[in-house]
Amino acid sequence: MSFASDYLTLVSVSGSAKVNKLLRAGQFYNNNFQAVSFALEYVSNGKLIFTIPLDPPTPPSAIFFADLQVHFIEKSKLYENASPGEPFAVFFIVRPQKHLDIKGIKCSIEQDFKHELLHHDDLIEIFDTDSDFLSRGYNFSFNSLRVARKRDLNSIVKCVDYEVDKIFRLEPKALSIDYKEAGGEIYLPIPGESQVIVQGFETSKEYIQAKIVFQIIFLQSDLVSFAKDNDAAAVIESAIFEAVNKYGKDVFGNSAVKNFKALAGIYSIILYKDRHKNILNMEARIFNSKYTPDYELLWEPLV
Repeated sequence: MSFASDYLTLVSVSGSAKVNKLLRAGQFYNNNFQAVSFALEYVSNGKLIFTIPLDPPTPPSAIFFADLQVHFIEKSKLYENASPGEPFAVFFIVRPQKHLDIKGIKCSIEQDFKHELLHHDDLIEIFDTDSDFLSRGYNFSFNSLRVARKRDLNSIVKCVDYEVDKIFRLEPKALSIDYKEAGGEIYLPIPGESQVIVQGFETSKEYIQAKIVFQIIFLQSDLVSFAKDNDAAAVIESAIFEAVNKYGKDVFGNSAVKNFKALAGIYSIILYKDRHKNILNMEARIFNSKYTPDYELLWEPLV
């Protein structure tokens, strides 16, 4: 059977029991979430998905609407007839359990959820048709490295190659839709402060480039912190430039690394040194009611 058809059988009430057992046994990296619980939800386009409902921080320290988590696992742990060592993946969309309404923020939970759901569907299709990409994720995704505690620089360089490739495979399509439906503004929390930077963009191209630059900056920072190696920063930076050159020409042009470096320099200043004039206080109202207009909860979160 194909990855897509196998995954379809997993996302069910019976499959949820298998996933829950592995989740509780620590087989998935839980991204520092305190509560290991998930739900099985039906979305309006007729598919079931796994979600992890979380309470947003109070007061909000970051803008959080939705996030797709991809967890790789040996397929034989879910299917008895699978070959030993055969890779598989399980998807969770992390979403707020309460609605966040932040003054001055135009984007919404619904739009963010749609963005992550598109990634969910696209990755299932990619894994179904590109077994090499699935295998690379199984061995070298950031989540896989964290589960295995693999901090050697060779593995981290391969992680950079996989994660940057994934960004360029998924984000241009989803971000183009975001730009059309939600406008060309990016909201970024200032580290350590209850404020958010608002950066506007006049074209879809500029918006997509900026969002991808920010994602890669965050990836770089997270990997350097994870590596715990004095040589890691330089090695990871070099690997990022190599991956941008390999995968990023459709977004950044033939001089992909040069253009990426220029934008990364500008946006790093905006992000880390608070030099942007358009800053909002993170004043938010948190509503206790669940966000449910298009989604029906079929499986209550497992405590």
